[in-house]
Amino acid sequence: MYTGQYRLAKPGVMDSDPTFFITDEVGCAISHSDKPNLKMVPFIYSPNCEMDDSKTMTYSVLWLTEDVKAAHFFYRDFLLGITEKEWRSARFLPWFNVFEEYYQQEFEKFNKVEPPFDALKVHEEM
Repeated sequence: MYTGQYRLAKPGVMDSDPTFFITDEVGCAISHSDKPNLKMVPFIYSPNCEMDDSKTMTYSVLWLTEDVKAAHFFYRDFLLGITEKEWRSARFLPWFNVFEEYYQQEFEKFNKVEPPFDALKVHEEM
């Protein structure tokens, strides 16, 4: 629920393993909304591109996307950039109760999709 992930890019490496992190105390205190008033991202300062280096520091960087009045709450989108095409509602399960009907509807939609080719036929031809 409080973890995020990123990929640490290194010079000369095409891909790397995902790195998981726990949002700091400020980030954990910010709630979700589908209409957020700020954005928040992890920021890693690593002068030697090594996570186990003592000079590596991690931060939560956030900025407002609209005015926030005094005594109002900060909200961010926990799944920024994820739409229902990528099953956004299902990914909210750690934070919210997702109704069983949602999963039934999505499963029915998934079963109605015809694959672009017959996998069994392709397998038999090999």
